[in-house]
Amino acid sequence: MQERQWCLWLAACAVLALAMTGCAPSSGGGGSDENVNDNQDVNTNGDVDTNGEEFVLTEDEEDAISDCVDATEAIVVTTDTVETGIPDAEDISTVGTCPAIELGEISLASAEVTLDFGSNGCTPTWAPEETCSGQVTMVVNIVAKTAQAEFESLTCNGDSLDGTVDITSYERTETDVTLECQWAVAFTTDDGAVATEGVGTVKYNLETYVVTIVAFDGTVTEGDDTWNLTVENLAVSYADYGSYVPYQGVMSISGPDIRTLWIRFNENSPETFEVEVGLSENGPWVTMSLEELFE
Repeated sequence: MQERQWCLWLAACAVLALAMTGCAPSSGGGGSDENVNDNQDVNTNGDVDTNGEEFVLTEDEEDAISDCVDATEAIVVTTDTVETGIPDAEDISTVGTCPAIELGEISLASAEVTLDFGSNGCTPTWAPEETCSGQVTMVVNIVAKTAQAEFESLTCNGDSLDGTVDITSYERTETDVTLECQWAVAFTTDDGAVATEGVGTVKYNLETYVVTIVAFDGTVTEGDDTWNLTVENLAVSYADYGSYVPYQGVMSISGPDIRTLWIRFNENSPETFEVEVGLSENGPWVTMSLEELFE
């Protein structure tokens, strides 16, 4: 009997030792590690957020970012253009060769203005590396400080703009032109046509040619897909960077088939095409390349 009790006591000690040293029988796959891997997405972009979780954009989300970057370019180009027809005090300047500025019918309160880039094209001041052709027709109400602009196949380096911009108010100083606008334009590139509709405020610096989209709220549509776009303080300097990629500011994009995305631009973005993408306005942020997303 004592020998049996001694053996039972030894067996109990052996089990206790195994438990304390972690030498429990394996389930054959590493248990908890396998479960962690199952809960992580495969990261095709190769980026990890600050929480250590892999972050992947869906194809729809990549398309949404691409379309909305095109939309901001359309807003910037329309601002560059219509600024030319906004009067200084009560006078509309007719000085300029690209575009040539032609005055049409004039009344006590309003004037028709045609901004003509010519059929063969010319190089505008704000985009020294581009050639633009086509024309824009404006009706400017000097008393109410409003204007309407119609774009008729304004084409710059193969990309074209059509549609209307209603300027609900404008203010021109010695250094800036500030416009409150409603856009309904189509921007056509080799990748297709992107329609932009919405309201916002833009500022054009007369000395640096920088366009700042102070605020914008609207929609961007390509084919059957429509995205909601909001913009805050996006600044673009084609003159400095030779690119319409912003060098500062934030945009947010949402839609029925995508998560809400926040995209931050910085001073390196126009040259590196790198932006920060997050799922909230407070991050965490993942650095991604626009070039890689849109290949």
